[in-house]
Amino acid sequence: FRIGSREHKSGLIRRILAEHPGMALLLVGDTGQLDPEIYAAAAHEHPDRIRAIYVRRTGALNPRRATEVDTLAAATTAAGVPMLVVDDSVQIAEHAASLGLLDPAQVDDVRRETHPNGPPRVPWAVDVARSGSRIAHRLGRPDDSTSDHRSPL
Repeated sequence: FRIGSREHKSGLIRRILAEHPGMALLLVGDTGQLDPEIYAAAAHEHPDRIRAIYVRRTGALNPRRATEVDTLAAATTAAGVPMLVVDDSVQIAEHAASLGLLDPAQVDDVRRETHPNGPPRVPWAVDVARSGSRIAHRLGRPDDSTSDHRSPL
């Protein structure tokens, strides 16, 4: 008899919440299996106990799966539990600090440990000029030569 990943992780989350009624959880997973679906379901069942969900993108994420996970993250966030799909631990640390879950001074520690040789170079263009407060990532060539296309830090 073998229990599946979904049942195992869902059961662990329920057990931790039952055994520690005063504790809230921060869930961290990846897009490789069913973590986004499992964690979104937990947030739906216990929105007052799940503080945030962070899902790291795995290397070979196909476009269909990426859309599914992004849609699920948007719906979960709209329902009241922040769910971010991220590329690295720095994004998690920055968001956790914004929620008061991590001392802001520790974000620099995470940044240094995650990128000891400086910020990573990314293979896509970033259009900062039209994005306002968010960075819009676009694959491929820029379609507007008037935009300021630079790699992010």
